[in-house]
Amino acid sequence: MIKKRFVIVALFCLTFAACSPFGCQTSNDGFAHKRTSVAPGVKYEHLRRIKTVELEPLSIHVLAVDPSKASLKLMLAKDHVLGKEKTTAMAARSDAVAAINGGFFIINGDYQGDLDGLFIQDGVILSDPAEKRSSFGFCTTPKGQEAVFEQFELQSLVSPKNGEPTHIDGINREPAAGETIMLTPQFGGSAAITPDTSIIVGNGTAGSDVSYELKSLRSGRNFPFQPCSFTSAGPTLVLSDEVIQDYTAESPKFVGDFIHKRHPRTAVGQKKDGTLLFVVVDGRQPLLSAGMTLPELAEFMKKQGAVSAYNLDGGGSSTMVVKSAIVNSPSDKAGERPTSDAIVIKSR
Repeated sequence: MIKKRFVIVALFCLTFAACSPFGCQTSNDGFAHKRTSVAPGVKYEHLRRIKTVELEPLSIHVLAVDPSKASLKLMLAKDHVLGKEKTTAMAARSDAVAAINGGFFIINGDYQGDLDGLFIQDGVILSDPAEKRSSFGFCTTPKGQEAVFEQFELQSLVSPKNGEPTHIDGINREPAAGETIMLTPQFGGSAAITPDTSIIVGNGTAGSDVSYELKSLRSGRNFPFQPCSFTSAGPTLVLSDEVIQDYTAESPKFVGDFIHKRHPRTAVGQKKDGTLLFVVVDGRQPLLSAGMTLPELAEFMKKQGAVSAYNLDGGGSSTMVVKSAIVNSPSDKAGERPTSDAIVIKSR
């Protein structure tokens, strides 16, 4: 009898140890859950699973956002394309109640911090799409903000007063040989100009000098980007309530360890009722959390009720901020990694 009591107490303590000092709620899904209300329409949940013989430890952070009660904003690091800033800093200067790291970016070199993929901030195009990768964003409508999960292609032309229209190969990025690149005032750095590179200075908005056509790769329809903001994502994890199995259609880079090795991850999804899910999975920390493969992340998002879900930048970039404090455990030894942009959540 004494041994049985001891085992019961020991198991209880083990479960409790997986939670925060504020307590937890156990569940039959194998996780201990801690749930907190952050602000009207914003709820935070921490899911914790300890290591067992069969399973690796996991620490997962989920923000559930009701878009009718809270609003989203895309923050650009230091308000420039070139450059990096911590998610905590971007959350603080936007007076956000919560935030996560955003899209992909160039980590090293002369163009470090440069946005790698489509980036539109409040209707201003600051970076062109990369390959056929997904983009997550939101648009202002008469009913409020509407989340958008899409893949785009962008056609850009400069139409001078005297002369033929010039096709633009890219916006605010490192030019490849023979490309014509447009730089906008938000670029924020010096460009490496070579003899076979053309640089056009533009204002980044549709006007008399620059015209854009943003087209959906899924439906083929033109998309009105002016009231919208987008950041780069990919690959697609869940589409039309179905878990995606093949990621190479978006990019030939979505293969190997990036897919099948467990890493820290950041993801965004939406439930059928419109609730937005922002997820950060800790990883590369054997005693705390192993991380997830992309198929595991897709299955997790599906189980959370997501009918659409995208992977965002992960690894050492994965960061979640709640009420100005980091709630996850970033994997870089130096701690929180500065990134190119952040998705911030604000109270209305």
